[in-house]
Amino acid sequence: MQITLMGETFPSFMQPIRPKEDGTFQLENVGYTKHRLNFFPGTTGGYVKAVRWGEREITDNIVDLSGGPSAAPITIVLSMNGGEIDGTVTSDKPAAVDQAPTPPTGMVVLVPEPPQPENTSVYKIAPLDQTGHFSVTAIKPGEYRLYAWEDVESGSWYDAEFLKKFDSKGVKVSIKESSKSSAVVPISPAEATAAAAH
Repeated sequence: MQITLMGETFPSFMQPIRPKEDGTFQLENVGYTKHRLNFFPGTTGGYVKAVRWGEREITDNIVDLSGGPSAAPITIVLSMNGGEIDGTVTSDKPAAVDQAPTPPTGMVVLVPEPPQPENTSVYKIAPLDQTGHFSVTAIKPGEYRLYAWEDVESGSWYDAEFLKKFDSKGVKVSIKESSKSSAVVPISPAEATAAAAH
């Protein structure tokens, strides 16, 4: 797992840190302002189930140090019982005459519903293989939408206005602990994505 801290004032961003083998970590040179914790589980296969600052559980990943230093520890609870989704994408592009359909290329993005751009760790990105298949693992239980794009600017899925333009393409999925789901997602062509970005 990697942990980053983003604040309202300098230092506005800290390089990712990895917990030690005993699970502890230390954030140094942290400014006295509000900070947002971001988590990247990496290859652990788990998801962040809960975050506690001292005895208080925080749901927005905000640690407020604007009132001065705090000795309260931050506890991150990981769960290895995330959900999984396997699926394929479909394309409306007509195949050229006398040619076999070209397998879709692009990516699938799992977006929480409602969107939570302030908590990027719950978003999941999965590439498509040569057959248009994708797999998403270590998903935190909750409600989501799956979107597929041939070509999309990185981070566009955090923009609520951008996502609204693809409402009809988003596929709703409900994830529970250790659940295994399947989905078929219509892929948005590069031309439609480019038009939506303007």
